[in-house]
Amino acid sequence: MTTTKNTRTPELTVEDPDDRDWILIHPEVLQYAPDWATHASAHFDNDGSVGIGFDGNYGSVQIGTAIIWKAGQVEIPDNGFTGVFFRENECQVDVETLNAYARDFTAAAEAFAKAVEG
Repeated sequence: MTTTKNTRTPELTVEDPDDRDWILIHPEVLQYAPDWATHASAHFDNDGSVGIGFDGNYGSVQIGTAIIWKAGQVEIPDNGFTGVFFRENECQVDVETLNAYARDFTAAAEAFAKAVEG
């Protein structure tokens, strides 16, 4: 696991060595990392484009967005859509689990609000 630093996000973890190497060669993509992002990954397409995913993990809740890099140009797809995901597809529903999800959603919402509101 490697941490990459930029001016907007203090630390981004990049786990895959190929992703890390590509991002280090193309540091310009890091300026698009949202302040709430804690992780970055690269997804290589056959047409030469590279999708860069930025996500923040808050317990069982993950928020994420992406950009597309191609030949030095960056595209922000879907008007900068940011999605929320559950890191687990299924779980036993009980009071403790629902309270944990509530805490995780609150942490994600606070990080997102802080980044959006500045």
